[in-house]
Amino acid sequence: MEKPVVGRVLPAYVGGAIESNGVPVHLFRAFYIDIGIYETLGIRYEVQPIVDELCKIHAQFNS
Repeated sequence: MEKPVVGRVLPAYVGGAIESNGVPVHLFRAFYIDIGIYETLGIRYEVQPIVDELCKIHAQFNS
């Protein structure tokens, strides 16, 4: 290994955004429910707009 992995390694996480407090956090996949972000291998995707549209569609068909 060129660079050893230090810090916390989590294979999956669902919850609020993680504060590292100086300790690196490595995530395979995470969904931050407080900010509507999905992260995989360090790349973040905004999914809240998709969730909002799904809620609108659901409301239309169930009202």
